[in-house]
Amino acid sequence: MNLILKLIPRFIGINMTHTLLTCLVSLALAGLMCGVEASFEIRPDIPVPTAPYGIRYLPATPRPKVILEIILEVHCSDSERQWAIIKQVQEHYGNDKLDVVMQNMVLPYHRNAFLGTQGLFLIQNSSVSIKVFDYLEESFKMALNYSTAATVDMTETQVLDMMGDMANRVTGIDKIEFTSNINNYIAYTRAAWKFAVKRDVAVTPTFFVNGVELGIGTGAPSFNDWVTFLDPIIGD
Repeated sequence: MNLILKLIPRFIGINMTHTLLTCLVSLALAGLMCGVEASFEIRPDIPVPTAPYGIRYLPATPRPKVILEIILEVHCSDSERQWAIIKQVQEHYGNDKLDVVMQNMVLPYHRNAFLGTQGLFLIQNSSVSIKVFDYLEESFKMALNYSTAATVDMTETQVLDMMGDMANRVTGIDKIEFTSNINNYIAYTRAAWKFAVKRDVAVTPTFFVNGVELGIGTGAPSFNDWVTFLDPIIGD
């Protein structure tokens, strides 16, 4: 090897020899590094929950193979209409064949939807969690009461007081417990929004079946539309 290195300058010149030696050293170091694992810190853009995002509607065990996700918003009238249809669709197939999962995304033009969604997660994690869909459906019905036009002269405290009355009436949760703890669910609501955005969701409702976005956009499938689509997927 030493003899070869002595002869190299005569054939390719001093500068080329330096370059060649540099390459040889680099290759040698690369060989030494083979098999050595470099550390890498995994840092997701959104919090990873201890269970998948979303709230299952009438969950069955074992979990069905077909999962229909509806990403909605608590004060969205389009979400309200499609939610009613999706419940009918699950009743048609049975919760042993179709798993329905509600995801949440707050829209920027619904003034009090962020607060309302915080309330949804509060109910989900409370002693009256079984009432979470009652809270959702009452939020739909009360959406106009929480609109910008209806609350433009109200403070957030006044809106929260009204929301606390609704939550107490529909779920039985203590109003003070609701209003005092609602801000504990800001992070939940942000994470749900980020999860939807990471999946390129821009409108509500948006639908996924087994993780595939359906491309419905602002369309409004009927019960029959859903059955026609899902029959071949669910099978007998």
